[in-house]
Amino acid sequence: GTRRMRARRRGRTGRESSGAWERNKEDACKEKRSHGKGIQRNVGMVRKTRRTNVRTQAVATQTWNLAVLTSVVAVATWKAVESYGRKVAERKKKRVVVVGSGFAGVRVARRLQSDVTLLAKRDYFEFTPGVAHAMVDGTHKQLTMKLEKAVPNANVEIIGNNDVVDVEDGYVHVQGKTFAYDYLVLATGSTYTPPLKPSKIEERIHVRERAFRICAEALKDASNVLVIGGGVAGVELAASFVSRYPQKKVYLADEHDRLLYKLPREASIYAEKRLREKGVHLVLGERIKSRGMNGRTKGFECTTSGDTIEVETVFFCSGKKPNSEFGKLGPGETLLEWNEKGYIRVNECLQSTRSGRIFVLGDVREKQEREYIAGQAEREADYVVKCIHRMLDGKEELPPFRPGAVRLSVALGPSDGLMVNGDRLVARGMIVPLVKQVIERWTIWFLAKRYFDFHRRMAVRLAPALA
Repeated sequence: GTRRMRARRRGRTGRESSGAWERNKEDACKEKRSHGKGIQRNVGMVRKTRRTNVRTQAVATQTWNLAVLTSVVAVATWKAVESYGRKVAERKKKRVVVVGSGFAGVRVARRLQSDVTLLAKRDYFEFTPGVAHAMVDGTHKQLTMKLEKAVPNANVEIIGNNDVVDVEDGYVHVQGKTFAYDYLVLATGSTYTPPLKPSKIEERIHVRERAFRICAEALKDASNVLVIGGGVAGVELAASFVSRYPQKKVYLADEHDRLLYKLPREASIYAEKRLREKGVHLVLGERIKSRGMNGRTKGFECTTSGDTIEVETVFFCSGKKPNSEFGKLGPGETLLEWNEKGYIRVNECLQSTRSGRIFVLGDVREKQEREYIAGQAEREADYVVKCIHRMLDGKEELPPFRPGAVRLSVALGPSDGLMVNGDRLVARGMIVPLVKQVIERWTIWFLAKRYFDFHRRMAVRLAPALA
């Protein structure tokens, strides 16, 4: 019995020991698994922390780089503004006199950064390409802008009908006044028969507007009209009149064998075709000679064919003459040189052939016939401004002027026209008068807006502090 009891005890103890061992093994496995999961969680947290640190470091690096770049740009901008301001401060010490208030004169005076004095015969700027249409409609106000508004940075002097009597080296003499200059810009333009260009009594803007109203009334009452001159002005005037009054008779005469003889022949053919379709009587290759008055009508004779034309109203759109009579009465004649037609001769930099301090541009200088347009005058003005600024900065060498292709729009009424670029007819039809009207409105609107010159005004305000 004792042996059996001992054996039972050993078996029970063995089973208990085996169960305990298995339980311990299972507990160890559980602990090992939980320890592994903990390690995995710790590794994930470490990786996540590392990624967060890397991102934070990248953001910090980008922020630092952006701050450095912003500082560099700010310093460079300030240095550029400071340098520009110092240039303006030096330029403001120089005196520039601009004679003429047309496209070229106003553009030069508006863009120069010097002490500018503008000498003008009239107190307004006029958009001359729109004059022919305004003569028929009488709507002249939208073509003009007071010079005080158009050129706010210049000292405007209205000299009226007093021509520039003499141009000396460093001085311009007007009757009773003398203006000193370091550089002189002559942009006096040309003269046409009124009302294409203002007459001597139309110095003020209200007088000019009244003249256009009178002209519109005269055209309204006339039963027939003769326009002498087949250039751009004559063609546009005849087209505007016949478009507004199609029942009236219009004659357009020119001594050349085609209209718009300065433009490509394709443009002439199109203009003649459209005007004939509108009812305009073209008299080409004929010189017109006046035969006097017969009551209300005026008689004209064609010198070649001998035909006669009797009309109530006549407009002369030819006979352009340069306003270059100044300087011929005194020692200024040694600083300027004229050709046989009265245009002033210039070199390749638009300087007078006898003085490097005098620039001549616009309709008063000698150039090709096709270049006597407003767009070309503005290109010349931009070039002269750059040249004067270069000379004020101490750079005596100037690049030669390159006129570029001639771009011109001719309106054949409110819904037709043609556009020329160089030697090619590039557009025709309704788009042309629309483009011309947009250019007209943009020019006047641009002159009235000063914020387009923000960079210039900022530098001018900064200049006194940097001088």
